[in-house]
Amino acid sequence: MRTGAIFSTSALIGAFVAFLVLGESFTLTKAVFGVLMLVGVYLISAEHSTEDSYTGRH
Repeated sequence: MRTGAIFSTSALIGAFVAFLVLGESFTLTKAVFGVLMLVGVYLISAEHSTEDSYTGRH
């Protein structure tokens, strides 16, 4: 399931590249939602690592 968490960041990475390369505007709204995306990915990753420790999987 970690693949799904990493795949979820593709829109964030695309927005970051557009900001750097294409000169897109960077607004507070985009920053807030970017942080929310990162928090969501962290929560998904943390949830699955906890499940792995209970089942003994790595």
